[in-house]
Amino acid sequence: MPNLNGTGRPERKIHKLACLFFLLASPPFVFAQNAHDKRTDEICAKAESAKLHEDRRWLILLQYEKKIGGYKSVITTGDFFLSPAGKTDPKAELLADIRAFRSGSGKAAEFPARWKFIRDALSENEDDFPESADEPYRKAKEIANPTSVSLVYPAGFMQNPASMFGHTFLLFRDDKKNALVGQSVTYSARNTENPGIAFAIKGLFGLYRSNYIIEPYAKQILKYSDMDKRDIWEYRIRLSEEQLDMLFRHALELSRSESNYLYISRNCTTGMMMLLESAFPDEHLTDALGTVSEPVKAIKILFGKGILEKPSYRPSLHTKIEKEKEKIGAKSSRAVRRYCTGKESLDRLVSDTEKAGTKAQSLVLASDYLKHLLSGGKITQEEYRQRLMPLLKMMSKTELSGTEAISSGDYPHESHDSHKIALTAAVHESVPLAQLSFRFVNHSLIDDDRGLSKNTQLEFFTGRISFRADGNSATENVRLEKLDFADIISLPLSDSYFLGKAIAGTVGIERNGTPSGSDPLALRLRFLSGISFRAFKANQLYALAGIDSFINTDYGTGIDLIPTIECGMITGAGIWKQHLSASVGQGIFRNDGTSGKDALVGKSGILSRERLRLSLSAEERLTLTRNTALSAKYSFGGDFKSYGHDFSLTAHIQF
Repeated sequence: MPNLNGTGRPERKIHKLACLFFLLASPPFVFAQNAHDKRTDEICAKAESAKLHEDRRWLILLQYEKKIGGYKSVITTGDFFLSPAGKTDPKAELLADIRAFRSGSGKAAEFPARWKFIRDALSENEDDFPESADEPYRKAKEIANPTSVSLVYPAGFMQNPASMFGHTFLLFRDDKKNALVGQSVTYSARNTENPGIAFAIKGLFGLYRSNYIIEPYAKQILKYSDMDKRDIWEYRIRLSEEQLDMLFRHALELSRSESNYLYISRNCTTGMMMLLESAFPDEHLTDALGTVSEPVKAIKILFGKGILEKPSYRPSLHTKIEKEKEKIGAKSSRAVRRYCTGKESLDRLVSDTEKAGTKAQSLVLASDYLKHLLSGGKITQEEYRQRLMPLLKMMSKTELSGTEAISSGDYPHESHDSHKIALTAAVHESVPLAQLSFRFVNHSLIDDDRGLSKNTQLEFFTGRISFRADGNSATENVRLEKLDFADIISLPLSDSYFLGKAIAGTVGIERNGTPSGSDPLALRLRFLSGISFRAFKANQLYALAGIDSFINTDYGTGIDLIPTIECGMITGAGIWKQHLSASVGQGIFRNDGTSGKDALVGKSGILSRERLRLSLSAEERLTLTRNTALSAKYSFGGDFKSYGHDFSLTAHIQF
């Protein structure tokens, strides 16, 4: 049978016509899609061949940590990963991201840093990863217009266990505008409870979720500087335009993430260092930070690497008020306080301060102190308005040239390092001995406090081992004297303007004496509170009262309760620092193995000073260098009517 055109086989002709029909009938995008999918496969193959999933920059963007047998991201948010296996498989996540970014799904707008990394590494032409996908990010950047970034450090706030180490966050700002309209990026725990001891305990065990929050810098100033009385240092970060762009991209995409918060090892400082690594991938910032994440340590690392410039100082409202009070003197300060608390008229304030020649400075102080009273809830909004408005009117008529900038003094990055080893030669009740002490973090009351919160103590994991030659066995010659988990002292100054709550607390294992002369190790729990104030400008006095307790099953009652009163004086003069202290405690139980009513000391025991615990000490410290010092200490004290003298000389090495 002849074919349709008279040549060849008819079935071949029909096949060609069918192919032509389907070619003409199929939408063009089907073939374009096939080509697109083929190109996607080629890009994925290129990424696999280059082992791009092992690139440190990729691991940083997903916050992967090296684990046995692979990787695991610290981020717990499920939709932060585009692959079901993305949390533990960097390769699967990379390939899923490539396909998502090429699919036009809009994921590039959600993850602009990952999109930029993949585009820069794999794109061969504009069609691979079109710039149009980056339009949402460019609009966001145009609105914020960040031209510089600073690492911001609010100093430690000892009244809040969550903030004792201080805090760190980033500030993105347009240098042509006031910093207060800039945007801050902070990493913090999501906590709706009162940030007290419970916060620190839960934070130690990772019971809080944390996330990156972007909010106006003015809000941070209100929280840290005005309400928490914390001075702030702003360290500008040395960044190229490309580094700043990547840092801003990564901050935006991390604002979608959550992770577990750990008070010591994965806190605000860890979060900031992980974010900064996107701009400095070769510096290994989190590795340098180590297990314990301290804000000041992070600042020292960044400053030492040349990443940070010298900081600018933003004094807290509390610091400004204190400096203003010093300038105008006690009489004018009293007049300002009386006006701000509604006990005196503005006319009287002006009259009193004009006579003293302090009118301008007094008006500035009054406006600042009114703000403090309002933020602390000491006056109502209406009282604030009624006193502020006439004050501002008076200030507008007054030359205020007498005000001047406040100097920061020492910078945080110039403070001593946190870890410490101390070697002591001592005489204890006429017996010579040597001691080795150690501290994991942070600083003690007698340490040089330049660049740190003044007259505070924040020590974690401290211990002391003694070595002596008069024992009958090795265990008596070498023994553990104490192992404290936390030893905290906070002595904020109080005066007619401010009432600060001084506190002292200890949790650890220490030796505690018994009537037999033995001193077994016991769990120590101590909490004292009181007040601290300045005397003669250079001296700070304090008085504390509370309970000191030791828990040991060998005691008849299982616990040794000792109500205690402690007072002291701290004096500093350059490289010298002195601490005088005295404490007296009255034991409630005899601690001699008896129990029940027989264990109580009773009135006769109190009168005979049977359980009067006494301690007097004087310590002098000489700072040699930033991380070395010598100290000498004399103490007298004891319990159970047995008292003795101790002398010691110690060399301190911090690192």
